[in-house]
Amino acid sequence: MTPSRQELILARRKLIKVQLDGCPEGREPTRVSVLVVAPSAEQVGCTITHDDVIFHLYSDPGKDHLILYNVCSVETLGVRVDKESVQVHPGYPTFLSKGSCAIEVNGITLVEFEILPRPQWNIVVPLATKRPAPGSDSPPPKRVKSGESAYRAIVFSRGQQLFSADNELVKLAKGDTIHIGSGDKGYRLTRHEAIADQANSSVWQAGHSGMPAELIVVKVVKTTGKDEVDVIRATEAWMHEKRIHSSLGKHSAILRMLGSDARFHSIYTEHVNAESLLCQRNRVSDHFSGDASDAQKILADIASALYFIHRNSIVHNDIKPGNILYSPGRGAVLIDFGLSFWDGNPSSGGGTPWYLPPEFLRDWKLRGPPSDIWALGVVMLWLLGHIPLPEKTSKWLISSIHHSADKKASTTMKQWIDIIENARSKLNQAEEPLSHIIGDLLERNMKDRIVAATLIARMSREGLLQM
Repeated sequence: MTPSRQELILARRKLIKVQLDGCPEGREPTRVSVLVVAPSAEQVGCTITHDDVIFHLYSDPGKDHLILYNVCSVETLGVRVDKESVQVHPGYPTFLSKGSCAIEVNGITLVEFEILPRPQWNIVVPLATKRPAPGSDSPPPKRVKSGESAYRAIVFSRGQQLFSADNELVKLAKGDTIHIGSGDKGYRLTRHEAIADQANSSVWQAGHSGMPAELIVVKVVKTTGKDEVDVIRATEAWMHEKRIHSSLGKHSAILRMLGSDARFHSIYTEHVNAESLLCQRNRVSDHFSGDASDAQKILADIASALYFIHRNSIVHNDIKPGNILYSPGRGAVLIDFGLSFWDGNPSSGGGTPWYLPPEFLRDWKLRGPPSDIWALGVVMLWLLGHIPLPEKTSKWLISSIHHSADKKASTTMKQWIDIIENARSKLNQAEEPLSHIIGDLLERNMKDRIVAATLIARMSREGLLQM
């Protein structure tokens, strides 16, 4: 994915006057203007261009360095950091450690700049759970005396920092409060309960000083490796999800995005007091623990959400029980736009195997709004007890369908599609009012599959939108 220029140009920029050293005696000191660029909550880096030369500079939320990515078509960049030099070929990245840096093209210096350390954030840790620095022999925390505060502020120095090697929001523990920024744009986050911690993301409840009356949810996109490409991949994943989710307006069945922060690759959303459908199941049978009226409400709400996002040319690309929250009071809420894409720009990977449509076997480029409709149909089959929980059946690698000579993945997917079509064929025998509608969601030919707008209109005509 190519970042937009707006996302890469840092917002907090200003020209300052500096005096050069070494002026001859008796002459006025030379003063020049220097462009100062600082990280902000909105942008992840900057783009520098000159004639045919173009390269991106990405900030790293966990280290005191930048990543230079040479996106020139032919030019090789010479990069000098202090006394070390390296050649960066087109299409390749390199780390830039803090210090003096110069970028050269054909031996001519294009730009010089100084990379300074990242800002250090004030973190308040509950005294009773104070953690020693890694590898230290610090004694256990003392008891809090009566009348003393149960919290203490820690401002990490350059020499010893508990969070120096990683993204501070990833390392934040329950009860910790981090103070980010200053002035009107500053805010505080207090970490509460964990929701999910995966290799590529960390999700948890939090209190936000700008929204003191409510809980929010923090999602941090994590860097999964240590090289330059891993940092760029995490940065672009954050930009992609932020760009898509923030483009959506308000809808009761779509998780509301509240903000984000490029300095931590974080996204802030509303907190919904409901569990995912995946958690609402009998632990023995794995059947949905709700009833037919719940299933009807879920179908109506998610159909409305899909109509809304498809109308905005967005494909969710990961409709499944784990991405649908539900409570009788709020209804169903669609979450997680990390794998979403603009209609017409699908990716070959991503998603969850059991919810892929049949046309994916033919060509991954056929992913689009009909894919979301098919996935919703699979969810509905499980909600009504017509198929086992998909996640408990045989799995296959999505990437192996089109990028592997081994046909095992394709064979397993075809067997699963047969299970879905067998369940669909039996819907006509069922007495549930949703049976014919679910059948339309699962039309094998994507051109014949019902669209979200028609689905809502049909449910309205048949009186299935009123609970």
